[in-house]
Amino acid sequence: GIPMERFADAVGAHPRENVVTVAEGVLMAGVSQVLELAQAGATEVEFVCAKVTIDETARVASLAALKPETVMWSNVLDYVKPRDFHRLAAAIATEDCLHMGYSMNWVADTVGACLLDYFQNPKMMQLVDGLFKAALEADAMFHKMKRTDDRFVSPPPTNPINITAGVLCAGHGKSSWVDYFLGASRIPAHCDREDMVFPALVRWPFARANGTIALIWTYDAELRLAKT
Repeated sequence: GIPMERFADAVGAHPRENVVTVAEGVLMAGVSQVLELAQAGATEVEFVCAKVTIDETARVASLAALKPETVMWSNVLDYVKPRDFHRLAAAIATEDCLHMGYSMNWVADTVGACLLDYFQNPKMMQLVDGLFKAALEADAMFHKMKRTDDRFVSPPPTNPINITAGVLCAGHGKSSWVDYFLGASRIPAHCDREDMVFPALVRWPFARANGTIALIWTYDAELRLAKT
């Protein structure tokens, strides 16, 4: 994906280009960098498609034998129970390794992180109106600051749940969920909170919602977490 800040800057730098074309250009620039490294022999890419679970002992052992310094899990942690996930991750790499991943489904486990949580209480409707207004103001202010307000429709053409996702997710329950996720590991998992990427207030225009939490963690207490 493309960070919203980077995308907005690219749109502002190409005022006559279609926003989809701009997004494609930003993505392809990243692909080109990887291609240049491969052509120069500076990196090697090997594609392997296989199922990996804690019970696949031979496959887990083969991955551990690589002694990875980094492991990117994408959002696999959304589809595996935290305790089982940490068992697998730690079995693959514990020492001298940084694990990276992100969750989009944490909202479903965190009361108050979704607009629907507030409709059960009629007394909360005034708060709902305030959240909706704050979300629209944040969206309009961001695009005005980036000088992209003439390229994006405001209010965004989506439903109130998606519009308010940034406001609710950015300020509600994210730290508690991270504590829950890391605390499920039998081996202590360490995470630098300054390196975590929490949901942005402004909605990503090519996504339905922006309630994603990205984090870097390690099972090695002696390893200094890299700054991103």
